[in-house]
Amino acid sequence: MYGLDGHRHEAEIVQELAASNITAPLVFTPQVVPLRRGMLACAYALFDRTPDEDAVAAAYRHDYGGSPFVRIVEGRRAPSLLAVAGTNDAELHLSVRGNVVRAIVAIDNLGKGAAGQAVQNLNVMYGLAEETALDDLAVAS
Repeated sequence: MYGLDGHRHEAEIVQELAASNITAPLVFTPQVVPLRRGMLACAYALFDRTPDEDAVAAAYRHDYGGSPFVRIVEGRRAPSLLAVAGTNDAELHLSVRGNVVRAIVAIDNLGKGAAGQAVQNLNVMYGLAEETALDDLAVAS
């Protein structure tokens, strides 16, 4: 992923949308992803008015700040599939552009997928540390 704060072709896209009388805000996230394993998701929430970016970030820090498996990526760095490969981790990036909140997340769907979630839930159910058996790198070549 690149150009999270604006891509060189974004102005052209906005121009062509306007020429077509489309006034919806544009959130453009170009992706070039040569995947071996993992999942990268981009989610967009549209609001009637511009959300407070600090409030959005604070809400996510509140909900995920104590999670041993979620890292909130700040600044211009995008979530990385390489950084989460073989783990139960998720990297999450948030941004606000106009009235749109964009959330981008990277997970290893073989680690953070159903199997990792099952072990994590089992740990919680039995009063074990949430990270038990999930804190080692699990990549077989």
